[in-house]
Amino acid sequence: MGVDLVGRTPWAADFFEEAKAVSGLDIFDLCTNGPAEELDQVQNQLVCTVVASVAASRALAERGLQPDCVAGFGIGEYAAHVIAGTADLETVLTLAARMAALGAMAAHVAPGGSAYLKDITPEEAEALCERCDEGGGLFVSALCCPGTVMVAGREEPLASALAEHEAAGKAVQRVNCTAPLNTPLMQSAASGMGMALKHTLFGPAQVPLYNNLDGAPFDHMRLPELLGGAVTAPVMWEKTLNALFDAGVDRVVQVGPGGMLLEMAQAVAAQRGLQLKTACAATVEDIACISI
Repeated sequence: MGVDLVGRTPWAADFFEEAKAVSGLDIFDLCTNGPAEELDQVQNQLVCTVVASVAASRALAERGLQPDCVAGFGIGEYAAHVIAGTADLETVLTLAARMAALGAMAAHVAPGGSAYLKDITPEEAEALCERCDEGGGLFVSALCCPGTVMVAGREEPLASALAEHEAAGKAVQRVNCTAPLNTPLMQSAASGMGMALKHTLFGPAQVPLYNNLDGAPFDHMRLPELLGGAVTAPVMWEKTLNALFDAGVDRVVQVGPGGMLLEMAQAVAAQRGLQLKTACAATVEDIACISI
C-alpha cells in the first residue's frame, strides 16, 4: 500500500503525514499494521487506496515516468484526478474522506459487499441479480472486461448469487470491502457527495483523464456530475479501456495495490487483437523495475 516508500524516498514520510492531517486517518499505521478487517472497512479502505495510488505515481514521476493519460476504477478516479492535475492532494483527499464516511453510513443501513463473477456476460449477470435479489438488494456494479462482471449488494442476495455461480462451475472472487459501492444502495452517499462536489473547484486535466460513467475524457466543467453520478452507477471499465486503446494506448501501469486492473486491460486488448505491455507499481521494487 505504498508504505515501503517511507525511509526509502525523501518525500514519503511528509506525504503520509499530510494525508493523515487532511483525512484524519493514520494511513501509514493502517497500511503497515492493519489489522486486515480494519483496513477493509470502507471508511478506511477508500482513503488508503487513494493515498497509496498517488504515492506510487509520485515515485514513478521521480523516475521521470509520466503518464500520457490516466483513468481510475471506482475510488481510483480520485487518485487519477491528483495525477492528472485537476485538483491537489488536499482537495481530493477531503473528498475521498467524505465519500468514505458517507459510504460507511450507507453500508451501515445496507451492509453487504461485492464480488467479481467470471465467465459471464453483462446480460447473464443482470439476470442472476434478478433471480437472487431480495427487495432491491443486488446489482451489477462494474462491467470490467469480456467475461468478468462485478456485482454488489446486500449480503444475503450476494451470497446466493455467488453460490449459484459457483455451483455452475464458474469462478467468483470476493472483494475485501464492506460496502455495496457503485449501486443504488449508495444513494444517500451520492446526495452528500453531490453537495460537496458542487463547492469544489476543479481545473482542466494536464493529460486526458477518462471517466467511469461513459469512458470518455473528463470535461472539468462536468466533473461534479461525473464524479457524483459514479457513486450509484456501475463502473464502465471495459468501455474506458476501449476508449484508451482507441486513443492509441499500448502500455498500462497500475499504480497502487493489486493487479486485477491489469488482467482486465489484457482481456480487452486480447479481444481487440492488441499487444499490450503492462506493469504494476505497488512497491519500491516494482517501481524500480518499470521501464515502460
